[in-house]
Amino acid sequence: MFKHYIITRYNLNFRDWKRDKNGKEIRTRYWLKHRDNLFKNVCMPSVFGQLNQSFKWIVLTDRDGPHIELDPRITQLRVSGKFWQFELALFLSGDCEEPFIITTRLDNDDAFHEDTVDDIQNCFNCQEMEFLNLRNGFLIHGNKVYKSSHASNQFITLIEASDNPKTVYVDTHGNAKNHGIVRQLTGKRYWVRMMHNRNMVRDNMATKEYCGKIQVKGFNLWPS
Repeated sequence: MFKHYIITRYNLNFRDWKRDKNGKEIRTRYWLKHRDNLFKNVCMPSVFGQLNQSFKWIVLTDRDGPHIELDPRITQLRVSGKFWQFELALFLSGDCEEPFIITTRLDNDDAFHEDTVDDIQNCFNCQEMEFLNLRNGFLIHGNKVYKSSHASNQFITLIEASDNPKTVYVDTHGNAKNHGIVRQLTGKRYWVRMMHNRNMVRDNMATKEYCGKIQVKGFNLWPS
């Protein structure tokens, strides 16, 4: 009835962003090396560690950028920084033969709990257009872990008919409510955001609830 895709943007030049939150230039060789380390040690283990593996992982890389070597289990889609949303939707239209399509966002320096895919798919009920927001997660800053929640965050999912897919990237995650119902999934803490010096946006850590690392289980980030 449906086909599920996790979609990760890697090095797309799709905005006017030129520098990170600390004013350092992005998409340089150093920036890519830093991102590659986070991708391989944080993002990849969490996706390959999903208890439900019935999905396809698409990583979008910039056609005009340097070649990115990815694990063969990942579908690399080289797209234009300007037209990437159109090219992604076109690819999915040809790849998905089911009547419904599920698309899930995951940034290349973040992680999912191992139950995430299963819990998302258990919400499927032939929705024509419904977002699923994974409301609760963790922030990791150095060796400190904080609890975090957001009503329309960057880990959002879209379930829709597949005949003309808009995809979860139809708009910024904060504007999802302008395009369909947003259902909150609160069963567990589903995600980890890695807070590091090369993030694009600052977070006020003083407003977050500190907790111990031992609570961050099921993400395949550390040996159990």
